Amino acid sequence: MLTTEAGQPQGDVAPVDFPTLNGLRVLVVDNDLDTRELFTFVLEEKGAVVSAVASACEALEVMQATPFDLLISDIGLPDIDGFRFLRQVRALAVASNAQIPAMAITGFADDKMRLQILAAGFQQTLTKPTDLDQFVAIVVELAERQRQFV
Repeated sequence: MLTTEAGQPQGDVAPVDFPTLNGLRVLVVDNDLDTRELFTFVLEEKGAVVSAVASACEALEVMQATPFDLLISDIGLPDIDGFRFLRQVRALAVASNAQIPAMAITGFADDKMRLQILAAGFQQTLTKPTDLDQFVAIVVELAERQRQFV
């Protein structure tokens, strides 16, 4: 039988309450492969179903065919910046994706940029390098908001 450091049987120890994202459909858009892989890994470990693409153009194609619950997008995309990309998302004919909660990821951390990101229609923003606990907490918050409106 496994025991804790205090010698108590492990079965008597309350499990740590890690947030789960079971079935949450997330689209990650970032031109950096390492970032896409990291976000995908973290989200899938929490139970999310993740699609990850390298550009806004790819994301728009995917969003025409697949509904998502959450969008995570880098602001500094190579083909279309994150601001223009979100405007195009909001104009999609697929209503569920047009109103999708969105989190911006950026390497620019000043308050002016944060205000610009929120004014553009993103609900949250996070700065690179990303604190993964904070990243998951924001995803959980946005997922809960989305569930309230469904």
